[in-house]
Amino acid sequence: MEHVLSQPKIKDLTKLIDFGFDTKLFSPVAELFEKNGKYPDKNQVDWWKEQKKILKKGYTVNGWKITGEHYGYLNFNKIKLTEDKDLLGGKVSKRRSVIEKKTVFPKFWDGDYVFYWCKEIAKKGMDEDEYLKLKLPIKIRVETDIDGTRYVGGGKNLCVGKKRRFGASYKLAYNAAHNYETKPTSMTILAAYDMKYLTKDGIMSKTKRAIDFFDVNCEPFRKRRLKNDTEDIMSGYKQNVGGVETDAGYRSRVAAISFGLSADAVRGQDVTDIFVEESGKAPNLIAMTNATIDSLSDGASKSGTIIWFGTGGGKDNNWAGFKEIFYNPTSYGALEIENEWDENALGTYCGLFIPDYWNVVGYMSEYGESYINEARKVEEAHQIEVYLNKNDARGLTARKMEHPFCPADAFNVTSKNIFDIHAIRTWKNYLKYSGLNKDLATVGRLERKQDGELKFEIDNKMLPIYEYPPPKGVTKGAVVVWDFPKKFNGLIPANLYIIDVDGYRHDQTSGDSVGAIYVSMNTNNLISKNLGDRLVASYVARPQSQDDFNKVLYDLAEFYNAKIAFENDEPAGIVDYGKRFKKLDRVESQFELAYDEKLKTGNTMKRGFGMHMGSGKNNERILTGDGYIKDWLETTRYTDEDGKETLNLHTIYDIGLLEELERYNPETGNFDRVAAFRIRMYHTKEMIYKNRQAQVKAKSNKVSFFHHNHFQ
Repeated sequence: MEHVLSQPKIKDLTKLIDFGFDTKLFSPVAELFEKNGKYPDKNQVDWWKEQKKILKKGYTVNGWKITGEHYGYLNFNKIKLTEDKDLLGGKVSKRRSVIEKKTVFPKFWDGDYVFYWCKEIAKKGMDEDEYLKLKLPIKIRVETDIDGTRYVGGGKNLCVGKKRRFGASYKLAYNAAHNYETKPTSMTILAAYDMKYLTKDGIMSKTKRAIDFFDVNCEPFRKRRLKNDTEDIMSGYKQNVGGVETDAGYRSRVAAISFGLSADAVRGQDVTDIFVEESGKAPNLIAMTNATIDSLSDGASKSGTIIWFGTGGGKDNNWAGFKEIFYNPTSYGALEIENEWDENALGTYCGLFIPDYWNVVGYMSEYGESYINEARKVEEAHQIEVYLNKNDARGLTARKMEHPFCPADAFNVTSKNIFDIHAIRTWKNYLKYSGLNKDLATVGRLERKQDGELKFEIDNKMLPIYEYPPPKGVTKGAVVVWDFPKKFNGLIPANLYIIDVDGYRHDQTSGDSVGAIYVSMNTNNLISKNLGDRLVASYVARPQSQDDFNKVLYDLAEFYNAKIAFENDEPAGIVDYGKRFKKLDRVESQFELAYDEKLKTGNTMKRGFGMHMGSGKNNERILTGDGYIKDWLETTRYTDEDGKETLNLHTIYDIGLLEELERYNPETGNFDRVAAFRIRMYHTKEMIYKNRQAQVKAKSNKVSFFHHNHFQ
């Protein structure tokens, strides 16, 4: 089916922000420099005094205020900027010229207005009334102080997920130069996993050029340098005091540090700001952040801030850490912004997101106001023509990462994920936003009472592991029940429930995998069909020992009268535990898979219990099992009177499983929940093939042989 995008007859000039005046008025000093080829000389003391004040306090035009850093970026800084006369003022010509880049003063962009105010608010905070006057097109979380004052930000970090070509490296470079020029003894660290993102034409190189521009053209700011290396610049001079040579002067500093070899590389520095470049390409970002963040606090006060910057796209971007910080700003002391970009995410908070349709060259007014709808339509048309009409789902995913409309687009890792990522993400966001996943969950543990019966004890102090990947150091988990076992005539029918598990190889002393147990209700004729064929309980954890994990596993099997299936390639002590405690009757015999000639178990694979899965990216059983999952997720359970479909997907309330399905890559990573769920698919098919159905048995009225009269 061909997808066609309808184009309006009249161009949609809806703006991100409508300033209503010539924003070039924010750049009076840049205009002065362009006119005279220089700034006023140092003898203009009052003029320079006023400029220094503006660089600290900000600048107001027609009731609109920009921050001091934004003012400096526009007026005391030059960048390489795309110039294309065929793409000005939103008048887009079909004839495209060769785009050139020139070194010029930056133009005012509404996206920069948003970024610089978020940076200012994160660090310094602001009363709610002042914040509302800024008319930002985003919603920052408003908090209430003990005296009832409502405010935003203050003492917070900032996480920025962005599109490409936003000029982030130029902004961060100027910010570092701004600290260097205006804040004595300041220390700004430019950090990245790989030094190549900082030097060469990276952010440190741009910072040096920005500092050089100040020193060459702004004599009142000019400073001698104690250090002037490619990775370290420090202002000041040597002074002899009593025969001892000491550092003196302004002593502001900017240093480039790579944390690729050590997550502790940035730790212990007395910093003003840490700017983390290419955060999406840092596999140890969380470790670096955890090692560094504590050193930025001095008791209740914040001595420094971190800004994480990241961009989508590519196979090897190592997004996990950056995604974790972006979607969990509270946990990392970052500014919380309502997620109005992702579907069904209203009411949740994330970092600042710069979507693809902000500040697109050719789709802005002459005053730097983004024509957001027009820019979005053009990109959508491109995606339809190049990808959707050619059924290139993987190419579309990669394109969306490079040109994201929402954070969820940007954080898709290009992989061989065959699942419907959009549907999974939409359902996951709905659960998070509505809180339904927690409302339907009963959390606790199984305990054996004195009479020998297993009982479920609710314990809300126990914390299930909902996150993927699991938080560092969190191992205990909890049993989560969505539906308690159904009894008929006082008994739980055999074959009504099954258990599927992916264990872990070693005790807690090694490995980063977790164990995942899922209890499912089979399709059956005892209960309404819309209630069968779904997950009813889970346990995800990595406790102190495999025995602790397997005890919960066998207790769940007893509690639900279910049999256990697992990958027998890595039995995780499951069979051994069953032997020692005489519980092997709870373990399924090895799957025969006789319904499929390509998959059926051969004589060389017979191991008594569970299922031989194997490994490798072209493994037939893994690929087929993943196909079973895909088909199950997309199967319609029922359609309501309005035609709205409810899929099997919509019976999953486990956020961790949805996260794994969304980010699944069969070639790399630990996907323990998906592995357990894959076993479930095979387990269900084995039950159907062998016609093992749940049946109600009459409650036994038998009495002991010795109490029955056998001799009548």
